[in-house]
Amino acid sequence: MTAPSLSPPRRRSVFADRLLQFPDFVFSDGREAAHRGRWRDFFGARMGPSFGGRIILEIGCNDAALLASVAATHPATAFVGIDWKCRALHTAAERIAAAGLRNVTLLHGRGQGIRRYFGDGELDEAWLFHPDPCDKPQELPNRLIAEPFLLDVHAVLRPIAESVLIVKTDHLGYHESSLALAERGAINRHYALSANSADFWKDEAILRHVAGRAFAGHVTPYEQRFRKKRKPIYYFELRRRVEGADAGTDHRRWRGAGTGGAGGGQGRRQAP
Repeated sequence: MTAPSLSPPRRRSVFADRLLQFPDFVFSDGREAAHRGRWRDFFGARMGPSFGGRIILEIGCNDAALLASVAATHPATAFVGIDWKCRALHTAAERIAAAGLRNVTLLHGRGQGIRRYFGDGELDEAWLFHPDPCDKPQELPNRLIAEPFLLDVHAVLRPIAESVLIVKTDHLGYHESSLALAERGAINRHYALSANSADFWKDEAILRHVAGRAFAGHVTPYEQRFRKKRKPIYYFELRRRVEGADAGTDHRRWRGAGTGGAGGGQGRRQAP
């Protein structure tokens, strides 16, 4: 006979219940996949004729400080933020509601579940800004940027050459391991490295390259702290390959020494 556990049951976060106060644009408690495969219909109905058809996902949106700022300046673009921390997501929901941003919705979940929340080809861009580097030896297998995740992102990106996964990190080791992963056959067949920098904010070429991106000129509070300390932010983009359009592209040409932007060079947290 097994002795009963003496551990108290895990309590549900009070903020998980508070997320239910925003049913129109926050999806949790089993509703995370409610619009899978129909996100453009959802935003078309929510935003009306202002919806331009593009959907951008921020993985690890935290309290949506960045997402709200960006969404306010791009009212025709739809944004989805996902985070597993209920307290941060509740703060995000309050922020979005207070700003009246109908082009933003929030999901309670993790980046690893991206294919459960989105159907094939539903996203135009996916942003991963400062993911947890999991830099202790026993934590390395928990890094989000791994082959299964990259293949899942590829599946949910729209099959056009402009679709990208964009990553910023303050962790050099994470940056370098991600670039090494991108060179592997399975990933290289699905993505081309379209931009790479070892010091994003001091790299004029990369800043010109991202000038048209929705996040250009915006920073997360976490990133701002690193900027004040004058520490480098590492950046790269993986462009979704389109079958037949990328034949012969040498993904590895972006690896080099020194700081590089969209035209070459070397390519470095917030948990997803």
